Amino acid sequence: MGLEVSKLLVTLPPIGIGQGHLSIWIMWNLWNCRNKLIFEQKYISNLDLISQSISQTKEWLGAQIQASTFQIVDLSDSEIKLPPTSIDSNMNQCFTDASWREESLEARFGWIFVDHLNHAESHHQSVATNIGSPLLAEATAINLAIQTAADLGFKKLFIASYS
Repeated sequence: MGLEVSKLLVTLPPIGIGQGHLSIWIMWNLWNCRNKLIFEQKYISNLDLISQSISQTKEWLGAQIQASTFQIVDLSDSEIKLPPTSIDSNMNQCFTDASWREESLEARFGWIFVDHLNHAESHHQSVATNIGSPLLAEATAINLAIQTAADLGFKKLFIASYS
């Protein structure tokens, strides 16, 4: 019940976030702070927790607005085209994801190509060090997927990513 009610809470100005988003990030950061205290003996103050939550909420909302205007990359001429209403049968789909470890700056990447025309999937993965952030890890996964798609001779690619 408490989680359901938290979705209805409105963040007042000057924060300007809106309804339901900040409480989710506060809970996420509470979980992370708990883990840092238990496993790394690092204490994060309440003020820092709230500040991080506000910042992450704004970053998340900004990314969601941009994600709603996705684009399709045509690899044959490196031209960005507006998305069609549905995916063409000759268009390959690519799903990417990445994981990142702050303590070692190591990232792992994975991407899957789906070819609906031939009913085929191909799975790919890679590892890298000296990756400075989770966002860089996600961007690297997308970059590796695009490079692989070009190497495989794909002409059209639809990319779906969490970043």
